[in-house]
Amino acid sequence: FHEKPIALYNVLDYYDGLIDFLDASTSAGFIKPGHRKMLIVDHNPAAMLARITAYRHERVDKLG
Repeated sequence: FHEKPIALYNVLDYYDGLIDFLDASTSAGFIKPGHRKMLIVDHNPAAMLARITAYRHERVDKLG
């Protein structure tokens, strides 16, 4: 497993549908909130890089 964030540069809201799907999957319990927080989405590259740098991994129990 890794503790690194994943980032999407959401140019012109291209990934909005994917983000909505992941948020709904998290709400339904298919994705753990700690795993969803690993995905950083931003429209601004500088802000996205700052968020990646500031990211701190939240330990998530995979099976529980």
